[in-house]
Amino acid sequence: MRFRVLDHEAETLQHAAICTHFGLLTPAAIRRIRQRYGMSRCSFCKVTGIEEEDLKHWEEGIEIQSPLVDRYLRFLASRDLYERNG
Repeated sequence: MRFRVLDHEAETLQHAAICTHFGLLTPAAIRRIRQRYGMSRCSFCKVTGIEEEDLKHWEEGIEIQSPLVDRYLRFLASRDLYERNG
């Protein structure tokens, strides 16, 4: 029988490595996009149309966002585009 035990730090690193492997934003990068606008999760979700529970899961490394959502988040990362269209 094999046991695999990861602490929180190891799980965080593993999740980030998987995201990087697939070319997706890491949870920390997603959090930085929202924080760059100085918004809470709730307000960011109201503006972007993203479900708050989904954003929470992506930021906390519980789930990995789809490639389509990843592209949307990268679009939002450009403050100039956001200000012109927000």
